Amino acid sequence: MHIWSALAVREGSLLVILLLLGSGPASFLPDRFGAAGRIALAPVLGFCLGTCVTTTVLEFEPVSRTYWLLLALAAVSSAVAAVRIRKSGSLPSLRLADVAALLVVCVAVTASATYVLHHQHTVGPAAFN
Repeated sequence: MHIWSALAVREGSLLVILLLLGSGPASFLPDRFGAAGRIALAPVLGFCLGTCVTTTVLEFEPVSRTYWLLLALAAVSSAVAAVRIRKSGSLPSLRLADVAALLVVCVAVTASATYVLHHQHTVGPAAFN
């Protein structure tokens, strides 16, 4: 697999997991946050939730026994968001400008780290001289 595609798959996978983790907490945001705002904040909230849960769990069990926990938590979080959207009775809508803005932010955030990793011919942690 070419290094650009390997990096894109890893970044995309991480973004999807963080979106799923944060979708539940984002569904509790007040009404002044639109659909784009909730989607933009979901990865941050997912990162916070995942960090808190895994740090707490690691006090009691090693990672080799709890590797499945984040995926289960992501499923529960997205189910909570789905239930809350269904109860509200209206599906949030995104404008094309909102989607474009979200894509620009994603590219801006990931471009610098992805470029550095590609320049070092690696897809993970690397030692720099």
